[in-house]
Amino acid sequence: MSSTTFASFFGWAGLISGLIPTYKQLQRALKVSTHGISIDTWTYICWTNLFWLAYGIAQHGIEIWMSAAVAVPLQIGILLQLEVRKNLKKILSTGLQLLLTCVPTFIWGWKIGILVVGFMSVLNRAPQIIKCIREKDVRGVSVSAWLWSSFCNVMWLVYYLLHNNISAVIVNIPFILTSWLIAYFAFLRQYQSSKNLPVAI
Repeated sequence: MSSTTFASFFGWAGLISGLIPTYKQLQRALKVSTHGISIDTWTYICWTNLFWLAYGIAQHGIEIWMSAAVAVPLQIGILLQLEVRKNLKKILSTGLQLLLTCVPTFIWGWKIGILVVGFMSVLNRAPQIIKCIREKDVRGVSVSAWLWSSFCNVMWLVYYLLHNNISAVIVNIPFILTSWLIAYFAFLRQYQSSKNLPVAI
C-alpha cells in the first residue's frame, strides 16, 4: 500500500467519522432538547466548512472538500433547531468574521490561512465550553457527538501528517482537546442534573 493510499484511507475515515457527531447532535436536538447547544459555535463550524471546501478544491483533495460538503446540510439542520430568525444577525456577523479571517489566506497562502482559520475555530468553541460550565440545563449537548468529533480530528491529523501538512496538523490538536473539554463538561453537567431530570447521553 502506497503512502498516498494510506493517507487517503484516513481522509475517508475522517469524512465518515465527521458525519457521525453532526448527525448525533442533530438527532439530540430533534428528540431530546436544544438546551445548552451554542449557536455561536455551531454557526462558526458551519461557516468554516466553506473554507475547507475551498481548500479541498484548490488542493485537489476529494476527501477534504467532500467532507465539508456533506456535513453542511446536517449542520444547517442543527442551526434550524436553534431559532435562526432570532439569531440571523449573529449568523451573518459570524460569516463576515470568517471572511475577514480568510484575508491572510489571500495574502500569504493556504498554510497561513489554515493556521488563522484554525485558531479562530478553536476560539469559537469557547461559547460551547462556557455554556456547558455555566448553564444548569445542557440536555441538548450530545456528549457522544463531541467524542466522535475528537476521533474525527484524530483521523484528519493522521491524514495531514502523512501529507506533511504541518499547519493542518497543528490546528487539529486543539480541535481534539476542545472536543474532549466540551464532552467532559457536558457529561459532568448532565450527570449532576440526572437526579432530577433523566438524560440520554
